Amino acid sequence: GRVTLRTAEPLALDPYDRSRRTGAFLLIDPADGTTLTAGMAGTAFAASLQR
Repeated sequence: GRVTLRTAEPLALDPYDRSRRTGAFLLIDPADGTTLTAGMAGTAFAASLQR
């Protein structure tokens, strides 16, 4: 599957297997600040951010 995210600011992510600290993320609801989900960036995801 494919997901499209719109972010308020650019993302800086590394593949999770290279860096747990910079390879994980949270999605926060801008309306009320609640955490919607957490995720880990895979190699393909992190590479797509370079485009």
